[in-house]
Amino acid sequence: MILYHGTTLEIKEPKIFRNEIGRDFGFAFYTTDIKEQAERWAVRRAKVLSVRDKKSYPAVVNVYEWDNDVKLHNKEFEGVCPSRFRGQ
Repeated sequence: MILYHGTTLEIKEPKIFRNEIGRDFGFAFYTTDIKEQAERWAVRRAKVLSVRDKKSYPAVVNVYEWDNDVKLHNKEFEGVCPSRFRGQ
């Protein structure tokens, strides 16, 4: 499975830092299998940082290949976007 992470930096090896606060679902490294969603997030993040710091930031989409056989502590939210799974 291919996963995407939108941000302003190239991240080769994601790490989770326990001191981050204000995340929707706790400490995590957020990815999506929807490339366009990661692109939108990267552009949004770049704009916010550019305004805040008064300098330009690039929008970067990191791409990862995920092995579905790896067992981790993850959360899946079924029914959040049901039309996407019905091919509509």
